[in-house]
Amino acid sequence: MVMRYLNRLTTGDYYMRDEAFEALIALGGRAVLPLIDALDDDRGDVRQLAALALGRIGDVRATPPLMLALRTGDAKGRAGAAFALGEMGDPGAVPLLIAALKDESDPIRSAAISALGKLRPIEAVVPLIATWSGANQNSDIQFRVVEAIAALGEPAFEPLLAALQNPCAAIRVGAVMTLNRLGDRRSVAPLIDKLRVRNEDSAVQRQLVCALGEIGDSSAVMPLIETLQDCGRPWEVRCFAAISLGKLQDTRAVPALMCSLEESDNEVRSYAARSLGQLGDVQAVPSLIALLAQSRTNGYNRTDSSKAASEKGWRYVGTCCQAVEALGMIGDARAIDPLVSLFNDKSCPRELCNRVCLALGRLQKQGYTLPVPLSRDVTEATFPDSDAGRETLRHDGHSRDEHSDRGWQVDTRFDSSVHAATHQSRPGISTGRSTEARSGRWQDRWRDLWHANGH
Repeated sequence: MVMRYLNRLTTGDYYMRDEAFEALIALGGRAVLPLIDALDDDRGDVRQLAALALGRIGDVRATPPLMLALRTGDAKGRAGAAFALGEMGDPGAVPLLIAALKDESDPIRSAAISALGKLRPIEAVVPLIATWSGANQNSDIQFRVVEAIAALGEPAFEPLLAALQNPCAAIRVGAVMTLNRLGDRRSVAPLIDKLRVRNEDSAVQRQLVCALGEIGDSSAVMPLIETLQDCGRPWEVRCFAAISLGKLQDTRAVPALMCSLEESDNEVRSYAARSLGQLGDVQAVPSLIALLAQSRTNGYNRTDSSKAASEKGWRYVGTCCQAVEALGMIGDARAIDPLVSLFNDKSCPRELCNRVCLALGRLQKQGYTLPVPLSRDVTEATFPDSDAGRETLRHDGHSRDEHSDRGWQVDTRFDSSVHAATHQSRPGISTGRSTEARSGRWQDRWRDLWHANGH
């Protein structure tokens, strides 16, 4: 029976392989010796799956053969053996796993990292930190190292602080990310000191401002404000500083964020507007309304909006979407007239009109009386938008007014920038650029933001 299941591990049918694999594990001790023999099978897939099955079973008889397979096997067998040794929980495998961190094969290194994360040996902290320096490391391995070191907890804290001074930028980035994961407030002061080094690598700066926002200590507010106001900093660092100030929920950041609404960099303005909405301070309302007034400029040729909006003289559409949403979150009567004005403007770009509907619906739910009727669907719309949020904007067939040919129907053909603006799970904020008009440089900037938050 065991051999029959082993033979099925090589079948082309995924479901049959999976069924055979689970059946071998269910056999427990009866399958151990045949699986140990399978570690020397001519077929690489069988060797790897046999090792994984032995790790799941957890029989101590398999530990020496798995350690031998890790030392002498091929890439597939060694990767499977490394992962299985982590499942077995035998500390005797730690030296071999640490040695495997220097292997040239990504799967072997990745499996060794995962195994060390499960075994949690203190002596593995420094070797794990060193793996960040590899020039050929991929992001999956880097994040696995973060998880493995974070699993060690307190013993990793001091080595990580020391790694902040490492000359390798990749190690400094990893150290900041792991300190962020640990969430120890003792790391806030060293992180602030590091942030004040203005010539620090931009990737390190991004992780620093993110960590200070995530850890949540109020002592980071002023350093983050200084970073936001420092025009010599990279644009993405200042964007993440604005995000972190919103997360810290400290109203000391409101004046600085209001000043950032007057920035020339649209991305910084977008993030500042969103954070002002999160802070919910009414003193930001006039500044957000003023930002909306800049959206309509007749004859403006170089725009940041879609092509259709460009032809009608609209600009900063994505940034205005953030301002509109912020006004809805804050909830102030002064926002009603500017929002209604946008709502009644037939040339208002569709993506901006959708956000206005959400904001007005939110204000109505807060008890404000609106001068235009809103449908039940809109007043019940949640904010921020969810995957199903677009459906909540669908009207019951009536237009905004008799002469409108568009009504409230949401265009589901949003380009990627607008989609990013409506989903909190993504870090990018739309500035209204269409897919066709966005250059490679803008794509790189949004991609950098996406990968800098850990995705």
